[in-house]
Amino acid sequence: MIKNQKEYTRVAKNLKEMEALILQNRELLKRVGLSGDEIDKAVDATEETASHLLYTVEKYERTIK
Repeated sequence: MIKNQKEYTRVAKNLKEMEALILQNRELLKRVGLSGDEIDKAVDATEETASHLLYTVEKYERTIK
């Protein structure tokens, strides 16, 4: 749960970095020859974390409007 603007800024930054990392990892795993299913499994935990961060960011944004 985000409690203030400072936390919001930090979490939003972490989310953007994580999204970029997911894309980089997908590309790398594709280049080394993994199948789509293998890539999905490999990045699943990171995507779940990103999804949770996105939910948290959006919830905070709705509360400050």
